[in-house]
Amino acid sequence: MPSCVERTSYPRILRPFVWCLSPLCRAMRSDFSKTKIKLIPEIKHRIDIARSNKGWLEDGPMSLLDGLIETAFEKGSLSRSSDLKADDQRVDLLAEEIIFYHFELSSPVAFFIIFAVYVIMNNKEYLTPLREEISEALKLSGGSFTLDTLNHAPKLESFVKETCRLYDISCLTSFRRVMKPIHLESINLSLKPGTIIMAPGRDVHLDPDYYENPTTFDGYRFYNASGGTCTPHISTTSPTFLTFSHGISACPARVLATQVTRTIFMMFLLKYDVELAHEEMPAYGFANGPAYLPNPSVMMRVRPRQKDALRV
Repeated sequence: MPSCVERTSYPRILRPFVWCLSPLCRAMRSDFSKTKIKLIPEIKHRIDIARSNKGWLEDGPMSLLDGLIETAFEKGSLSRSSDLKADDQRVDLLAEEIIFYHFELSSPVAFFIIFAVYVIMNNKEYLTPLREEISEALKLSGGSFTLDTLNHAPKLESFVKETCRLYDISCLTSFRRVMKPIHLESINLSLKPGTIIMAPGRDVHLDPDYYENPTTFDGYRFYNASGGTCTPHISTTSPTFLTFSHGISACPARVLATQVTRTIFMMFLLKYDVELAHEEMPAYGFANGPAYLPNPSVMMRVRPRQKDALRV
């Protein structure tokens, strides 16, 4: 976020003053407050539904907000009765949590989708097979986009996973801080407390010892034709697939993020035709510190399909 860049560009001792006085930070705080004002009535409404014991499905599908409310009940920070005086404070915290999750989830998902669109523009041979698979998956799942739809689209899952492998949004993963002196015997390296260590995810993904022709995009690299599955699944981490880190540091939202990414990408492929507006494909992205961001200068032509499979 720009406000974060603004604050961290100053020495730590000055950051509280920057947060209070910087026009950019003040504008962000104002927008944050306005958003909370809009969210709080809905949060109170969802809490009332939860306390009424009517069940989530009676008032619509369960949302992330409903899950946060249920977690607050389980932890005891929110009472299942309606007589707790601290409700207002907890509602305010829930509003901040949901805003945080929005920013935490929205950027990576958007970047994954943008890279997938760039790839499909530059690799047209995948377009028809993927559309056919999506259409068949929709028929098998009753015409609605559900988890079952995603399960019936292994080629698309492989395509998106290969996009994540080759155009990962961060070249480094598994950030760790050394808490006590440690010596790594295998490489004869001693680390002092406070040292930051991380895994070179991009280098692993481009290592020929792990992937055949690692710099070449292969949309079906993870597709198992005999079993009709994507193997391993996109949300499965490993020492050779580090988009979402690995082990205890693995991204807890990776399943949700990959489901949202694939669903939106499916809808886009069925609803729109897209083509590159350049003679040659520019670079897909650019490095900004450890992050790899989509190239905003890529131009494309997008038009609704005449035969819109979504009928919307």
